[in-house]
Amino acid sequence: MPNFLPIFFATYGYAPTEEKAFNNALRDTKDALMNINNHLKNGNKTHLVSNRLTVADIFLAVPLIILFQSSLDGGFRKAVPQVTSWLENFIKHPEVISRIGNVKFCAKAIKPIFAEKKKEEAPKPVAV
Repeated sequence: MPNFLPIFFATYGYAPTEEKAFNNALRDTKDALMNINNHLKNGNKTHLVSNRLTVADIFLAVPLIILFQSSLDGGFRKAVPQVTSWLENFIKHPEVISRIGNVKFCAKAIKPIFAEKKKEEAPKPVAV
């Protein structure tokens, strides 16, 4: 979750975000998703905690929907097939569709908007 905001802000231009913060957040998010992918893979699980939808699934899936729609493209989704399958199954629940609507994942990541770097000007010599 802490990594979600820098990615969200930079992608949609809501707040100035530094490129370094965005890249670090994206890297940490991808690492976390690799861990979740291994968790789902090793236990042959369809959900995070049990074999049914829980609050844990909802808590993780809702922010991921936004990231999968904007920043985590098809190339990355191939690297985490269990997470992708889990999220695709989540968004197919009638309860989710009735509240969020139909979800389509991005084919290519949206280019983020970064904060402009301030240029420091050298002080001008004062003429005497």
